[in-house]
Amino acid sequence: MRRWVAVAVAAVALVSALPGAAARTRERDHDRAVAPAPGPRIEPSVAVNPRRPSEVLVTLMRMRTTYQTGFGQVGVPDVELHLSTDGGRRFTRTGIVPRPKDTNYTGDPSVAFDSRGRAYVSYLASARNTEAGLFMVRSDDGGHTWPTTATRVAREIIGEDGCVGHDKPYVAVGPPPGRRRGLPDAVYVTWHTNTYADPECTQPTAPNIRPMFARSTDGGRTFSPPVELSDQMSFAAIPAVAPDGTLRVVYLGSGTRSCPQSYPSEVRVMTSRDGGQSFTEHVATEVCFALPGTPTGGLYYANSLPTIAINPRTGSVTVASVHRDAVTDAVVVAGSDRGGPWAPRAAIPRPPGILQELPWLAYAPSGKLAAAYLGQAPGGVYDAYLAWSADDGRTWSEPAKLTSTPSLGNVRSFADAWSLGHYLGLAVGRDDVAHPVWPDIRPGEPTMVNIWTRPVPLR
Repeated sequence: MRRWVAVAVAAVALVSALPGAAARTRERDHDRAVAPAPGPRIEPSVAVNPRRPSEVLVTLMRMRTTYQTGFGQVGVPDVELHLSTDGGRRFTRTGIVPRPKDTNYTGDPSVAFDSRGRAYVSYLASARNTEAGLFMVRSDDGGHTWPTTATRVAREIIGEDGCVGHDKPYVAVGPPPGRRRGLPDAVYVTWHTNTYADPECTQPTAPNIRPMFARSTDGGRTFSPPVELSDQMSFAAIPAVAPDGTLRVVYLGSGTRSCPQSYPSEVRVMTSRDGGQSFTEHVATEVCFALPGTPTGGLYYANSLPTIAINPRTGSVTVASVHRDAVTDAVVVAGSDRGGPWAPRAAIPRPPGILQELPWLAYAPSGKLAAAYLGQAPGGVYDAYLAWSADDGRTWSEPAKLTSTPSLGNVRSFADAWSLGHYLGLAVGRDDVAHPVWPDIRPGEPTMVNIWTRPVPLR
């Protein structure tokens, strides 16, 4: 959480549109800012109400103050909550998450709905004391109103010799194991811990990064004690729940393959069929972990999270991760049919000459699979793209460009390069409309990254 507070980059104005019939736009086909007011904003998450697909909820971090340091321009964020009731055409801010007593700021939000249409947001609250940690808040009316207090999921550990901080929490909600009747949906939160050598939590001591897990069986009111999923060096932890209640968590672990000018990594998937009481682990695929900076000269942060999605009809699992070394660039995809062996899938398509970053996957209730990502062209100009698949990633549609104006990501110092955050967001409603949300910069706001969206029918 202490790394994402940088903000900035700059933009140029060009015009582009979705090809073919999609270029004949209706109102909702236009890209637009989720919150037009000044940012900067980064690291969005999005979910669609399963009972009302016209209701789309976006969480994001907004920097309420910014200041300059030796590491670039940094900010103090709050987590904002924005709700659309018209299918993503317009959003209204319905609140900010509660900042627990004696904490300074909140960040790293993630959002999910349960089957009853209740919204859950996980997030971090930071302070240089023991009140810092990971929290959860629930809205019982789908994001229209929010409580003023939050549930603690995990507490940070701070001592004279250092501290253990939390980073990048993500929430998933789904049926309990075995779909046992009469039980509420299970709520799962995963994240990774960072161990620091100082009590100020500013000097990370690699390789002490570990994936973590906690669950709630009472609608997010209480959570089980945090459990370490692996004792190996790792990065990120993203959960997903299958229709039979099976929990799967994807994360990046250390690998052994040859990776010129990059880091060998394994995309690992932890599986639990008993609600997180026990796990098995499999390697879905191997990748070369992307380094910050790219051969095109773009300098926005390149260490993308892995992503996972589960087909709600069949239980098939799809994962994806950026693969980049001195020779190869792609978003690698792997799949497991109903929990069977892992096998390669087709790479997420891209226009010629484009480097892909920040990929995210999401299934529609119909079983269609969507993939969104940022694509960077030579010189650092980037746009948002979306492709979709009707066969679990074995084949893909042509990528559609979502942005009407691209941004330029290579005009600031490297210290500012990570300002787009680690991820974008994507969700698909039961109407087969995808809702990607991504960090973007537009002309006239050269240092203000904002969150943009564009609803896309998957047809």
